[in-house]
Amino acid sequence: MIRVKNEGGRTSIYVSGDIVDDCWHFAKDFMPEDVSTYPEDIRSILDDVTGPVDVYISSGGGDLFAGMAISNMLARYDGPTKAIVDGLAASAASLIAFGCDEIEIPSNAYLMIHKPLVTVCGNADDLLDWATTLDSLQEGLVETYARHTKGIGNDEINQMIDAETWLTGKKAAEYFNIKVTGEETIPQNVGNCVFNYTKTPEVFKKNENSKLDEINATLELY
Repeated sequence: MIRVKNEGGRTSIYVSGDIVDDCWHFAKDFMPEDVSTYPEDIRSILDDVTGPVDVYISSGGGDLFAGMAISNMLARYDGPTKAIVDGLAASAASLIAFGCDEIEIPSNAYLMIHKPLVTVCGNADDLLDWATTLDSLQEGLVETYARHTKGIGNDEINQMIDAETWLTGKKAAEYFNIKVTGEETIPQNVGNCVFNYTKTPEVFKKNENSKLDEINATLELY
């Protein structure tokens, strides 16, 4: 979900929920409760503002290409940009953070990077082609994360991607040029993608359980 605030010559963009490809943007007309983030929304905001931009991120990720598109928009923006991770910048949302000039993460918030994945069907040739494509996409991920490295090379970044690496702000600062701030309350508006990973921290699994409880409570009304 995109929210924008202008104050003191600075523009604040609040990114939360899932990162979704623009091809699904039409859904916003039919689902007013849609809280996803689309490249089209970011593009329209950046086209209309000047001066410093702060991007507040609370997202479990989503579509790789959508995240990369937003990351590149921020990298091209003609003005200083700063990513501020409210609670989580995972997967595609981490790309958005690394598209900014500066990154700021509370010591107890999280950054997560992992291998690109795809759901595909076809014959052996199709699957081999996709394996090659995914390897190429990972090279692009490495280049994006390398913008803010501190004392590590591409091989180590690749290893972190391969392992689905979750880093607190404090730990992330050991590998990347990140400013660490004091502990904050972890927001729970990170979207649904966070439930698809294999190493999701308990703080976000609790959010999943609360959603299930809410669904079950609703079902009991019928």
